[in-house]
Amino acid sequence: MTGKIMVVDDNAATRRMVRNALMRNGHDVIEAADGKTALELMRTEHPRVVLQDLGLPGTDSYALVGELRQIARGTDVSILAFSGFVSDLEEARISKVGFDDIISKPIAPARLVPLIEAHLPGRRRSAHSSAADAA
Repeated sequence: MTGKIMVVDDNAATRRMVRNALMRNGHDVIEAADGKTALELMRTEHPRVVLQDLGLPGTDSYALVGELRQIARGTDVSILAFSGFVSDLEEARISKVGFDDIISKPIAPARLVPLIEAHLPGRRRSAHSSAADAA
């Protein structure tokens, strides 16, 4: 295992699906249902990969990635945007604000795990990810 993976999503079913898929593959997973919890966990748990939903209620997801990066300053962490629909304009903004990659929902657990694992320390790859990339 190469570090914790944090799943930030307000949808409990989505968090459970991601958590179960990652844990079946031997990963240590922590969860946050909102931005405040994500910031607290970034400070205390030091995840190596963050899978962050772009539609968090009451949270500016584009600002949250910057706050997470500031907390993680000096550490090797990947922050991945997790969204059901991303336009070309949003994709450009996602890259500009500090996300390392984009993973599109919905996605089968068997496809999701390798996309996340590709961002663990020592296994990084570039280019944006989607369900089609893993097909």
